[in-house]
Amino acid sequence: MDGKLLIIAIPLVAGYLLDLLLGDPRWLPHPIRLFGTVIGKGEALLNKGKHQLLKGALLTILLCTLVFSFFYFTQRWLLS
Repeated sequence: MDGKLLIIAIPLVAGYLLDLLLGDPRWLPHPIRLFGTVIGKGEALLNKGKHQLLKGALLTILLCTLVFSFFYFTQRWLLS
């Protein structure tokens, strides 16, 4: 096996096995759960009345922009 492939494969396999073994602690909030909660609240708030498609599209654009911005600026901060 190529050395470069091992450098990538070993951490991925180790992380997968550790996740199977330990999992996520229930007391630790997970970003995906937070994102799902925000989507649910936004849907409950906006999915009524007129222009549901437009409101849903704007919510989608807003959430995607927020997630992209968070990771973009976090990466810039970490690499500076």
